[in-house]
Amino acid sequence: MKIAFACLANETNSFNSQLVSKESFDCALAKEFFTTESWQRPSVAKGIYDVLKKNKVEIIPLFFARATPGGTVSKDTYEEFINNILNELKKHTDVDAVCWALHGSFFAENYDDPEGHLLALAHQIVPDVPFHVGLDTHATMTPLMELHSSSIAIYKTAPHEDYYEIGELTAQTAIDALNGGYETMIANIKIPLLLSGEVSMTTFEPAKSLFANLSEMEQDPKVISASYALAFPWADSPYLGCNAIVTGKKEDYLYIHDKAKDLANKLWTARDEFIMAMDTATPEDAIQIIKNHNQDKPLIVSDVGDNATAGASQDLVDFLALILKAQLPNVLFAGIYSKSAYDNCIKAGLGSSISLKIGRFYQTDTPLEVKGEIIKFYQYNNKNCLLFRMICGITLIIAEQRIPCADLSVVHATGFDPLDFKTIVIKCGYHGQDLVDISSGNILALTNGDTMPNLKNIPYKRVARPIYPIDKETSF
Repeated sequence: MKIAFACLANETNSFNSQLVSKESFDCALAKEFFTTESWQRPSVAKGIYDVLKKNKVEIIPLFFARATPGGTVSKDTYEEFINNILNELKKHTDVDAVCWALHGSFFAENYDDPEGHLLALAHQIVPDVPFHVGLDTHATMTPLMELHSSSIAIYKTAPHEDYYEIGELTAQTAIDALNGGYETMIANIKIPLLLSGEVSMTTFEPAKSLFANLSEMEQDPKVISASYALAFPWADSPYLGCNAIVTGKKEDYLYIHDKAKDLANKLWTARDEFIMAMDTATPEDAIQIIKNHNQDKPLIVSDVGDNATAGASQDLVDFLALILKAQLPNVLFAGIYSKSAYDNCIKAGLGSSISLKIGRFYQTDTPLEVKGEIIKFYQYNNKNCLLFRMICGITLIIAEQRIPCADLSVVHATGFDPLDFKTIVIKCGYHGQDLVDISSGNILALTNGDTMPNLKNIPYKRVARPIYPIDKETSF
């Protein structure tokens, strides 16, 4: 048995005007996967690999690329990546299956559906080979992705915790089908519904029960996997909307189609129950809450409109400016992407006190001027960062490139204990359990930016209408 596998993963925010280039990706070509340390950490690709290895399959690694969520991927980068995959696949046209670790909401210049396009091109090389696909919860399903997938398995957790297990399931589905001599296929039902991550956390209702039901459905011997693809609302895609997807044997298609319809109806019925799971506040009210906070543990506040883990530009300074104006004490602000500010700090040197122009205001695109001292240079997530202690006592993380700010690792990398701060402001969306555990409170500051959670305010131009909740008259 010979099975190939590949990874192409990026969550693309089309409202972020910064193009994403090759340099932003963590890449491994063919057998480099086996020796590249970053690819040996838990992931969908690693889950696939470990199951293939455990089952003594002849493993054919193709090409692997993933990046922190960002703007649209450049045409040259995308085309180079898919050529790497396709050229490796051409060397191994005798494979019995291909396992794919994709995101599902990857977009590139001039390509509305890069992942579907990739699968279609790969099937031209190995037309009769089944493709088994692992996807992110926020995948945006397309007709081409549906057509070229023999099975689909999707994370059941948000915040995401089961990506490795989804890789395992993807590979095991491929192996079981080959050993059992049967074909698998998917039943997919599209639902005209938009959901942001902040209202669909699987630690809160209604997503908690809806996603628990997926695992219960998988106890059915005719159901190989049951999934929701909730799409990624910060991409202006003609394919946007939620999907209910069930994988089973080809001979059981009518049965799994009914199961997918049941999942779709449950999601649609719960549509008005999806509300912000965390406390929210306007930026101005969030400042007042920070002022009044007097607990021993820090208050964690999200600058949610500039959420880098959902592809925002991470350079907006509006909320930071409000903190500075209020002269709030003992705040860690994580963090601002500004290559020019980082370069100026490198020139000035550690311990220097300087003035910097950083980021931009949402409405005017003008920078914010700040004064302070450079207190540390360090690396986080293989990216260059520094700590800038401003005159008012606020500590700012400045990054040379965009960095993920999704959990406490962004604080630990600074060398500080999170409990050293009264308030920690993070450019993220919903809070993972580690942020909840160390805090005395968690707030989403409803700031403007590429990832503002009120979907009615997003300037969609290409999304198929009507769609709920933008269009209240939407039916299903």
